[in-house]
Amino acid sequence: MSSVRKLACFLLCLFLGQGAVGLRGQTAFTVQDNATNDTLQTINLATLAVTNVGPLGINYSFGDITWNPVTSTLFVVDGRGSNSLFRYDPATGAATFIGTHGITDLFGLAYDTDNNVLYGATFSGTLALYTLDQNTGTATLVGNTGVGIGGLAYDSTRHMLIGINDGGGQLFQLNTATGAATLLASPGGTNDSGISFDPVTNRLFAFDFSGNLFSYDIANNFARTTLLTGQGAHDGIAVVTSPIPEPAAWAQLGAGLGALFLAAGYRRRQSRA
Repeated sequence: MSSVRKLACFLLCLFLGQGAVGLRGQTAFTVQDNATNDTLQTINLATLAVTNVGPLGINYSFGDITWNPVTSTLFVVDGRGSNSLFRYDPATGAATFIGTHGITDLFGLAYDTDNNVLYGATFSGTLALYTLDQNTGTATLVGNTGVGIGGLAYDSTRHMLIGINDGGGQLFQLNTATGAATLLASPGGTNDSGISFDPVTNRLFAFDFSGNLFSYDIANNFARTTLLTGQGAHDGIAVVTSPIPEPAAWAQLGAGLGALFLAAGYRRRQSRA
């Protein structure tokens, strides 16, 4: 391999391994659940800075979001909107329709990273757990949960599906074969929240409709810490568990590699002359 190609490979590896990408476990997506302007946002979990990404363009009401790290897809259910499954563009916030699931008050959504399964759970009416087809949105009943679930998270370390009961704030493990709920802890009340697991910090994070961001220390019996308050109505949170390259970073890499190969071509022409 030529020295130019070796250098190019080194630059690419350095780019993918360092700060040119959003670091795993340091960023989360959330939705500002505003009746007139629902907005996708990011949360820097290290600094707790909340930044607008862009408007969703759909009616999002008590929905939930989850991240598929295999395909880098941000899945969304719109709650009391159109009873449908969407994907959000992580760069703009724009929603793309996938399909209708048809389940009333499907407020919880989580992606099982072990088995490539998308789960949804209901908060009222028929209290149940479902699987959702990632290509069509079609819902398939797993079984009754017996509790109202307002947010779902998949703990990839302990390989379990966790649901939060909005209002009481109790955390439950949901049996993925039957839907049955087993109480894990009662850390304190929440108001229509989403929940997500961060494998880096071994914590759950929840953002609720009252504008509170919480963390739950799983190793300490799910002890809860309030990280932010007064943030306005939010519902849904998804910790990013794979790196997302920033557009500007890709542009810088392309410019650098282009200059490198142009210089190499110039040297070859000079040597022939």
